[in-house]
Amino acid sequence: MVGSLRKMQAAAMGGFMEKSDAVKKYVLTAAFERRPKAESVLPVPFVTVSRQAGAGGHAFAEAFLRELAQEPGRELYHGWEAFDQALCDKVASDAGLRVIRDAILDERFRGSVEDSVTQFMAGLSPQLKVYHHMFRTIRTLATVGKAVIVGRAAACFTRDLPTGIHIRLVASRESRILRLSGRLGVSKRDAERRLDALDKSREALVREYFHKDIEDPMLYDATWNTDMVPVESVARCVLRLVADRAVTAV
Repeated sequence: MVGSLRKMQAAAMGGFMEKSDAVKKYVLTAAFERRPKAESVLPVPFVTVSRQAGAGGHAFAEAFLRELAQEPGRELYHGWEAFDQALCDKVASDAGLRVIRDAILDERFRGSVEDSVTQFMAGLSPQLKVYHHMFRTIRTLATVGKAVIVGRAAACFTRDLPTGIHIRLVASRESRILRLSGRLGVSKRDAERRLDALDKSREALVREYFHKDIEDPMLYDATWNTDMVPVESVARCVLRLVADRAVTAV
């Protein structure tokens, strides 16, 4: 079993090394490429996105990047990147870790007993080690700025950085099931099970490592109900917050 899992990991490695390299390039070159030009020297903001499963986190990130692309006149809006799958690929490709990429991508959180069994049976790295690597990468991206970081308790780990904009997306259970069913191409029953598992894992991550309640509104600068406010409208609001934060963080 262990041998098979390792072969699967090795085979998958080549498929996402390119995305991992893109994250490295983003961090290494940002200090030079992102120096302010026409504008005064301003701090560079970043955005973290916490979301209930099916509330539109990925859709928001895409809408926000589209809004940025429509603002060609300001250096502050150039060069932003969204980090979700690419962030997971970066962590999964680390030579010092043995992880299953899909488990990171799905944000599966294991209890202590399950984690111990998984380490023993599958030869995987301890979950704590994997998340420490994830949090360090998130911190680096946030410090560089111009990053939209989706999930992974990013708001908790970067809350002390003055340039961060932290948002939470919520929606009714019914609409979230429908969205998840359509996005994944599964039945409503399967989508409901997936939704519950995702929400539970995300809540456990924030509670275990940060001793916080993921639903606590004080963790975020704004919370939007995407049943009532389209992600495109949320993106436009956050764009304004980016401009404001660049000034107030000076």
